[in-house]
Amino acid sequence: MIDSFFRRSSGEVWALADQALISGMNFGTTVLLARTLGAEQFGVFSLGWLAVLFVSSLQMSLVISPMISIGPKLSETEAPRYYAAVGIQQVSFAALCAVGVLVFTLATAWIFPSWRIETLAIPLALAAFAYLLQDYVRRYFFVRGRPGLAFLNDAISYGTQLLLLLLVIFWHQLDTGRAFLINGATSAAAVLAGAVALGPLQWGGTEHFKQIGSRHWHFSKWLGASAVMQYATGNLFVLAASSIWGPVAAGVLRAVKNIMGLTHIWFFGLENVMPARAARAFCHGGTKEIRSYLSKATLLWGGMTALFALMVSVAPGFWLKLVYGGSFAEYGYLLRWYAAAYVVIFLGLPLRSWLRALEHTQPIFWGYVASSAFSLALSVPITRYFGLRGAMAGLIVAQLLLHGIVVIGLVRHSSKIQQPVSIELGALKA
Repeated sequence: MIDSFFRRSSGEVWALADQALISGMNFGTTVLLARTLGAEQFGVFSLGWLAVLFVSSLQMSLVISPMISIGPKLSETEAPRYYAAVGIQQVSFAALCAVGVLVFTLATAWIFPSWRIETLAIPLALAAFAYLLQDYVRRYFFVRGRPGLAFLNDAISYGTQLLLLLLVIFWHQLDTGRAFLINGATSAAAVLAGAVALGPLQWGGTEHFKQIGSRHWHFSKWLGASAVMQYATGNLFVLAASSIWGPVAAGVLRAVKNIMGLTHIWFFGLENVMPARAARAFCHGGTKEIRSYLSKATLLWGGMTALFALMVSVAPGFWLKLVYGGSFAEYGYLLRWYAAAYVVIFLGLPLRSWLRALEHTQPIFWGYVASSAFSLALSVPITRYFGLRGAMAGLIVAQLLLHGIVVIGLVRHSSKIQQPVSIELGALKA
């Protein structure tokens, strides 16, 4: 009965509600951890979670993105074998990533013994394994046309996580290791709850499994490289600051960024909507129509981002003190930097949507190559000589470099294609 109700409900409504749930719960969880653990231990937690986010980005490229594109094309007779093969692929990938996170944590503890993080290796590896599986389950439900179950699964994972954190904080028992274990336990609970609703699965044999793996690799090998570069563009300056100034730098930057993280509700929602609508506009009216749509969307949502950024920039110390307490108020200047960065980051969404509508994504790849190379080469010296302000300035410059290359590619290609190319489907070969 519950599944039937969720199937009848609007997928778009559930998708937006799901993103609002995740963003809201993540915001609350970050606030609790920052206030309870303090800047240094919260920094250790944040650095550990950066490792989880890295393997999550790889999973998105190598496992989930192919599933999103291939799965919906299959008939109901083919689907059980396909999703069984992908499920085994997913569990294997999550286990491999958990081992990688374990080794990475132990290596980091050896390089930076003063951080005293060797005891976090197992809790963090378990959290990574469960988190990756839960992220797969929620996206599986979206792909299978059951977005309500995805929302319910996220409510179990993120809701119980927030509740358990509150209970442990009440008992004065929270530390970084327990925070990772709580994250892993609640993710695992959501995985077990979702497993009973996955639907029929059928093992298709070793040869079929190899074929699915080969097809996924052919689809995603370049996406994986792009994911690594995208991660580098967004996080190398944070890692550089932490290597120089210690975990407290990561804690402060994560806490400050969390304020601007409220914009993720529409950032991630637009990621699911804007590219498709831009493509539709280009198909119906060519360059004139897509320019009109993206201009209006940028004015509306970019204006909302800029308005929110302006609001938090007026009195940044006040907002940090209100949310985290007095210990973070002195870092209000970083909130101004992050506010500016988010306005710049937003501008990349309509630019990438336009290129995708033209089916010309090569400039996006080269933009990430250039911005990640800049971050890799200069993140340490910039941060060393200019401190956290330098890290934030470097992050913004990396984004501007990315956007600049995308704009050049867009201008060059859009001048060649003013109208979409008509394709006779019957002429295409399998």
